[in-house]
Amino acid sequence: MANRRITIWDRFVGVLWGFDMLLEVLEKARKEFITTENKKSHLATCIDHGWGLFNKYYKLTDDSRAYVMAATLDPRNKHEYFIHKWDKKHHAGVRWKTESMFEEFKISHDVAAAVDILNSSSNIDVDLIDDFDINEWRFGRGVVQRESELQRYLKSPLMVLQGRVANNEFDVLAWWKANQAEYPILSCIAIELYSIPGMSAEVERVFSGFVPFLFSLISRAKQTITDRRNRLGTDSVECVECLHHWLGSGIVSKVSTAMNVDGLMILDE
Repeated sequence: MANRRITIWDRFVGVLWGFDMLLEVLEKARKEFITTENKKSHLATCIDHGWGLFNKYYKLTDDSRAYVMAATLDPRNKHEYFIHKWDKKHHAGVRWKTESMFEEFKISHDVAAAVDILNSSSNIDVDLIDDFDINEWRFGRGVVQRESELQRYLKSPLMVLQGRVANNEFDVLAWWKANQAEYPILSCIAIELYSIPGMSAEVERVFSGFVPFLFSLISRAKQTITDRRNRLGTDSVECVECLHHWLGSGIVSKVSTAMNVDGLMILDE
């Protein structure tokens, strides 16, 4: 499990359209199998209960802009997905969620860029030759893009991949890393959103389980937070649990087998 390839099904990007797909299946099943005569049957009850539960959690996704933004940042989707799959009355909300989230990240990006400029220009003697920007001279002064980064992205052609294999193996996060220069702000949003796992099952399994190391098992949180370590802070617990997972999955290598008095491994320098 530790070395299993992360797919789109495991990531945050698949939550919204996953709900859409499953609810569509359940709604068709309700129309087909639930009738006036058998509405109290076991099958009808299961279908209706499943639909109600999915619909309950699906509505909760409307509380966050992140779900819509994550689906929009898939270059195979953009807003075309919502235009074809969602009712027209929801389209304005989709645009507002993506635009407002983009503007928030844009402000942070502009502030960080301004700080970098101030830091780079401090304590440096300004020289006319060094201060000359050849790119600004080549491409013109005072040229302001009328379209935002988000608008340019949405107007660009949709990515179309042929076949199931090509779509299943497509790595959205890798695409954004490759296009970071073209879309610096959107790529930051994509990296943050697509780093979120779609479900908490894997996180809980890593936190509570055991992983084989050499000829023994490395224990997880149950033996990390003991009576002897009952004052560990959340940051310390997070570091220990992450380190255990990295050791077991091979992310961290060249580790000494030496142990300290508390049974914790000592890493090589």
